[in-house]
Amino acid sequence: MNQSTQKLLTKGWATINSPSLESELIEKCYAEWAEFFRSSARDQFSARDGQLDGYFAMNTEKAIGAVSPDPKEFFHFYRDGQCPNSCIKTSREVFERISAIAVATFSQIAEEVPVLKKFTEEIATSNRLVLRIARYFGEDAEYFNAPHDDIDFITILPRATKKGFEVLENGIWKGVMAAPDQGIALCGEMLTEATAGQIKPLRHRVVASAGERYSMSYFMNPDDNVQLSPQWKAGDMLKDRLQEIYL
Repeated sequence: MNQSTQKLLTKGWATINSPSLESELIEKCYAEWAEFFRSSARDQFSARDGQLDGYFAMNTEKAIGAVSPDPKEFFHFYRDGQCPNSCIKTSREVFERISAIAVATFSQIAEEVPVLKKFTEEIATSNRLVLRIARYFGEDAEYFNAPHDDIDFITILPRATKKGFEVLENGIWKGVMAAPDQGIALCGEMLTEATAGQIKPLRHRVVASAGERYSMSYFMNPDDNVQLSPQWKAGDMLKDRLQEIYL
């Protein structure tokens, strides 16, 4: 078992070194989306009712148990979803590179937790794989992202533009910042469900800071009809959790 897989299984998170996450590409992607967020064009790409692809305005999402919504706006990029022409080429390249990293990471976990092997063949082509590009800003906010667990199997986070990301480890909040050409992998609730609690989701947050912060989050969700456990299909679990966070 490699070190990253061992840490994911024991701590719920790990850093991943990969030349696929080269700084120049990630920074280019952030620059293109920063221009989009600051333009009036964003409203033309608002997520349609009942759909998850597209633009979500400031204060849309609220973490379970949080007092107020997170001060962020974001865009959900899917393989077949809507996207502005100015961002699509770079975002598609980032998406596919991270997809390959996520699939490899999941496969390594499945080698150690065989109950997950039944999901490995189809996860790479899931229609629910999504890259979220987020812009945070809020002068009076305590958190850009309030403490929460992710819903998915695995989340991959390329390097953000600022510090602020923290993980809860042994009851203590710990700041983590990916280095250039590095990402952070997190375990989500669906991984917990599919392993009958063997793998725990990682509680994490983003502490607010002055000015803007941009980040990307790749969420590895299986297709809706995938049976995670006797209690849950993936689509039903996703819908249930999204309702709780106002999406």
